[in-house]
Amino acid sequence: MEGILFYYKKLIKFFGFIEKTFGIVLLISIVVIMNAQVFMRYIIRNPIIWAEEYLIYAFIVGVFIGASYGYKEKRHTAVMTFIELLPEKGKYYYVIIKSILVVFACIFLFIGALTAFRIEAAQTSITLPITLPRYVTFSGPVLYCTISISITAIYDILELIFQSRKNLQDKLYEQTM
Repeated sequence: MEGILFYYKKLIKFFGFIEKTFGIVLLISIVVIMNAQVFMRYIIRNPIIWAEEYLIYAFIVGVFIGASYGYKEKRHTAVMTFIELLPEKGKYYYVIIKSILVVFACIFLFIGALTAFRIEAAQTSITLPITLPRYVTFSGPVLYCTISISITAIYDILELIFQSRKNLQDKLYEQTM
């Protein structure tokens, strides 16, 4: 099982790298287009028509990609005072229960996003210079985020279940962070 978990972890790390890179590119594009829009609107007095819509879409996509990446890197919110008071076995169950709840929440969000995806499939962007289906910027990122976070949470569960006892303390500390 450790061989499968090794490749599973590599896959998660690969998607984390893609998300991080995409997030950096997205953030740079937001800064560049926002500055260009300010320059064009207030200096040239001829605003870029599609800039605001692009910035809104980029922000929405960035939030969901960032949430997925943050979960992979264990940067999500946790009440550390409570977790630190738990004994080792309590931390073990905390991580498993937390991960199961995350998977269920993602399934719930996935179902809602799938419904929205079907509605948005017939709609396109209005002012962008390209025709872009609305699901690419609204329900699509939610679908990706829920799948990505679920895959990571399932890995966390499997890793704790099949982890050797000597590495358990390190893994518990890493996963409760």
